[in-house]
Amino acid sequence: MDDLREIDFGDWENLIFSEIKSKYNEEYLKWMNSPDKFSPVNGENVKELTTRLKNVMELILNTDYNTIFLITHGGPIRATLINSLKISLSLYWNIKIPHGSVTCLEYKDSKINLHYMGQRVL
Repeated sequence: MDDLREIDFGDWENLIFSEIKSKYNEEYLKWMNSPDKFSPVNGENVKELTTRLKNVMELILNTDYNTIFLITHGGPIRATLINSLKISLSLYWNIKIPHGSVTCLEYKDSKINLHYMGQRVL
């Protein structure tokens, strides 16, 4: 599913954070301090990301599968947690998702349980 992709970084795509800070420092700081109000230059904002992931999860949850395993990036995982647990968009950066980690959500009987988040498996 293409909509499980990372947030669209626009003009920042393929740059490392030190390059982004150097070339787009003011915009970068705004995005880091208020991800719910600012986006990468010509990129996707967190509201757009969470809307995209909400739509994806609705499609996935309407399948006949009991267990679903998804592999994606930190941004879509944060967006799914924000949607599922009704967390404020302003807390986007407060959700720490380490590289290569596992997060487990259970959707059952119209309830959502977070079993673990950002667990290292190796």
